[in-house]
Amino acid sequence: GNPILSPAETDDEADQKSIGGSSNRAQLQNPNHNKRSCFKLLLIIIFNLPGHYGNVDFLKEVYKNDFLHIIFYGPKPQSKFVHTSIDPRGFFQHRTAVDAMRNNPDFDGYLWVGDDVWLNYPLLLTRMNLSKIWLHRDVEAIWIEKEVKSGWGHWKLPHGLPAVRKIYKAFPEKYLKRMRNLLGGEKVVRSAGDVGYVPGRFREDFLELASKMHDVCFEIAFPTALRLVSTDTDKDIEYLLQSAYLWYNGDRNRVPDLWNVTLSLLHPVKYGQSEAIRKLAVNWTAQSLKRLQYTHPKSLC
Repeated sequence: GNPILSPAETDDEADQKSIGGSSNRAQLQNPNHNKRSCFKLLLIIIFNLPGHYGNVDFLKEVYKNDFLHIIFYGPKPQSKFVHTSIDPRGFFQHRTAVDAMRNNPDFDGYLWVGDDVWLNYPLLLTRMNLSKIWLHRDVEAIWIEKEVKSGWGHWKLPHGLPAVRKIYKAFPEKYLKRMRNLLGGEKVVRSAGDVGYVPGRFREDFLELASKMHDVCFEIAFPTALRLVSTDTDKDIEYLLQSAYLWYNGDRNRVPDLWNVTLSLLHPVKYGQSEAIRKLAVNWTAQSLKRLQYTHPKSLC
């Protein structure tokens, strides 16, 4: 499988750098408890453009204290720490997640994040449940075979509904049944896909379903696969806390003004834009750590 970046520091050294001392609410139920006594989490960081590889070292520093296993993917290999994604245009990030999960089976949870996302990981690891699937709250369900009535432009592009229509009838029957029961008919769902999480207990089903949507846009493939790997929404799915997405209306030039310590994520934050942006992001994380009195969960490895 792919080599994974492990931190230069020991767990104890990482704990010493954490702020505060409150216990973490995140439930780290380990499906492999007979093998180990901790919850082993893999962080998958996905680059869309090789021109941003200059941020790799910065992102290592941002995450290394609390994510003990990190793997980077991008369109072109740069070093042993950047693996080649199967996504030449940035529309198919689920292919990258599938590759990382398939090559690294011995994990209890898989979290993927775009390289240009500020992730409030102290908040997520404190308030979200690692035993559940994480989905964005704003999800749009669309009939596969009906005329599209949506403002999202990708539905009508080749990697939108046309791609779904070619393959969905070949889904195993259990997923088609869940689609009808959970979504109210033959539908797929769309949401942001820059951050997502699947517990290891759903790994096999996620790989099976996401692989079948190889040529479907990741903003359809990710949420549809995550939604259909479970039969029990209340038990197995948790919705991400408040997120902020900045579009092309001038907001992307106002990143410092739009950040809030209660956000679970902010996208995009272009870390290569300036050293000032990097310092802001580090400061935001430090504020979140302090606010939550965060310490690295001892059960997370």
